[in-house]
Amino acid sequence: MWTWTTPLYRVWCRFLARIAGLPWGACATTTVYRGLTRLGVHSGYASALLGPIVAAGFGSGLIFSAAANTGTFGVTPRDAGIASASVNTGQQLGGAIGTALLNTIAASTAASYLAGHAHGRPSAQLVHLALVHSYTTVFWWCAGILVAGAVICGALLRRGPLTRPDAVTAAESARPPLD
Repeated sequence: MWTWTTPLYRVWCRFLARIAGLPWGACATTTVYRGLTRLGVHSGYASALLGPIVAAGFGSGLIFSAAANTGTFGVTPRDAGIASASVNTGQQLGGAIGTALLNTIAASTAASYLAGHAHGRPSAQLVHLALVHSYTTVFWWCAGILVAGAVICGALLRRGPLTRPDAVTAAESARPPLD
């Protein structure tokens, strides 16, 4: 059985992060969100959501692990804590702003759907259709954002494993340790 501490598991995760990383993780998660746009009012959890949720977790894991590795790479050991905190703060702020943005899109889409289809008080079925329409709209937005992120990361980040320049390594070894 594989656990978090199994050496083979750790090697496999490092291998996947190097091969896949940010662009491929974003592409995998984009595919999931594109698939989620097919949800309907009567979609079941096991048949329509369970598989995509697991795949989204895999893709997001590739994204976040590669982002943390890239964000803290080349930092001196004495600055590792602040570098890690900066990456974490960026992820938290991005998550908060992204959630607010996507919630605003979903709420306005549901309200527009109800305004365009309701004549008087909306029925429960119409409210359900409005919610599903708002979810699928947000899933399309998520897919678009992830495609843009994959393109940007693929263009800006160099390929292959991260390597330190020899000058940086020599400068770090020449520094006296902090007491």
